Amino acid sequence: VIITGVQVTLRHKKMIDSIGATLVESIDDATSATHVIAGDGKTPLRRTPKLMICLCHTSNILHMDWLTQSSKVCKPLGCDDYLLLDDKCAETTYNFSMQKTLKNIDAIRKSGRSLFFGWSIYICKGVAGNKAPPLHELHLIVRAAGGNLLSSISASATKRLDPNKIIIITSDPPTPAQKIELDSQKVSLCRGQRTTSWLFHCLITQHIDGLDNEENSVIGVTEFLHSDLENAKTSIASSNERKKRKAPSRSLPPEQARRRARRKT
Repeated sequence: VIITGVQVTLRHKKMIDSIGATLVESIDDATSATHVIAGDGKTPLRRTPKLMICLCHTSNILHMDWLTQSSKVCKPLGCDDYLLLDDKCAETTYNFSMQKTLKNIDAIRKSGRSLFFGWSIYICKGVAGNKAPPLHELHLIVRAAGGNLLSSISASATKRLDPNKIIIITSDPPTPAQKIELDSQKVSLCRGQRTTSWLFHCLITQHIDGLDNEENSVIGVTEFLHSDLENAKTSIASSNERKKRKAPSRSLPPEQARRRARRKT
């Protein structure tokens, strides 16, 4: 059992023990959870890294009532009556339907695959911590979804990969530094650039948005980058110029300047 988005108390731990279950506390072990408690009726569901990982492995996304009632009979109860299907606040916030998500999870599991099966994913520098989890947790999320995590998208690193199956993840919006990073690596044709918002929505819905539409056929990331590259470089250059103007003056005192001038002559 894993609890996410709700503060874990000693009472919760005792109830988990009473039904013969184990509490999964570390995000590194989140894929082992069979039951996920993600709401208690007081706090809306949160799209936490633990939840995004667990959605890739189980459809048992439950209300805290499941644990409370299970502890009364000292055994795990069935999940159908306790699925977290009525959190309208969270569904509006994250623009999804939990009922549809759970159906997608079951369909994916029946196929014997995973959400990002067959896809290679590169996470740009500067994504972690920018409205996104730390890098280690981002890696855990991508791997839980079955994605092949890329450490580079240079031509040499991707030459054996199908360009139709490469996704590049940037911040939302992409930072100037990320655009320059991708341009400097001379990215070849691939499925394209997507943001963390796109990635997280795919995970909360358990559906890959947009990549199978005709309008989203193979695009050149390099073309995308060059369209904004000059603006990105200009932005960074302007920032550096402002820093220079703000830097304290390093001119020498008059007497010291005269002595230096005499030495030169």
